[in-house]
Amino acid sequence: MKIKFLFFILSLMSLGLFFENAKADVSFSDVGAGATTDDGYTVTDPTVFTLDTSVSTRYIRIEVRNDGTLGDESYVELRSIKAWAGGSTNVLKGIYSGGSAQVVEINSYNGASPYQSNLLVDCSQSWYPQGSLCDESPNADSKTVSSKSNEDSGATWYGGSADDTGVLVIDMGSVQNLTELRVFQMFSDGKTTQIRFAYHPETSGVQPMWDGDEWNTFTDTEGLPTILQEEPADDDEVNNEKNDKENSSYKKCKKKYGSDSYKQDYQKVKYYKDNDQGLYLQMQNVYRSYRTSGNAVKDELEKTNPNTYQEYKEYRRYKKYKDCKKHK
Repeated sequence: MKIKFLFFILSLMSLGLFFENAKADVSFSDVGAGATTDDGYTVTDPTVFTLDTSVSTRYIRIEVRNDGTLGDESYVELRSIKAWAGGSTNVLKGIYSGGSAQVVEINSYNGASPYQSNLLVDCSQSWYPQGSLCDESPNADSKTVSSKSNEDSGATWYGGSADDTGVLVIDMGSVQNLTELRVFQMFSDGKTTQIRFAYHPETSGVQPMWDGDEWNTFTDTEGLPTILQEEPADDDEVNNEKNDKENSSYKKCKKKYGSDSYKQDYQKVKYYKDNDQGLYLQMQNVYRSYRTSGNAVKDELEKTNPNTYQEYKEYRRYKKYKDCKKHK
């Protein structure tokens, strides 16, 4: 696909003003849909952010949102963030995949809340913060592919509206001159549809407060870099390619999750969502409680509490069928 760079101008505002009026989206950048393989363990098509001047920093802050256009708005999820400093190594490779970077804080505002907040969990577990820095073989350091041993590893927040914002603070372990950042989408439940980056002048290893007033967002104001975002050059070419990809994705998803039983459960849970919020939320909470559990736990649940298991299964089918419809 032919690519050109388009200046994506982010306007400057003080951090104090931002937290007074957190609904201002002016300095958030859009993140693309991405693509996934059939097995889900590798993801391609990252959104690329190139800086026209390098940023020298040790700490970066990432703010993410999900407006519901690409996935379930109930979750904000970030599969992978990678960065380069002029070389071939991803300087945001996490400590659990052979790198030096680590998430030192997960936070949120505007109604979002962390799904898991333990910072000591490695790449093998689902939906924990350090997972967003897991850059594993066979595609470690790749600029086009994110591969993982656990397809669901990555920071996750409860969401619900377009303003709900998740926050990560990352310590790269040393000062790096950043030139490029790449964001890979999660293919679990939620997505990241908007993102904003900031860097901090602290270099000694003293962790800055996530909402302190010394963070600098990436803007085109004097002294701060402009972000250049890759965008398609030709609308017709893009639309044709997009349609081909979406049709292919829809067919694969429909084949896997489009049976009558999935459709019936989708219609049933959708009815509850529109007419019985109490039951809908109950089913949603059951799903959230068991979605990370192994098959042994679910098998035991089916034996000991079949009604709860049925709620889990119906909500899961509802979600899978709903996600398929997004590809259509």
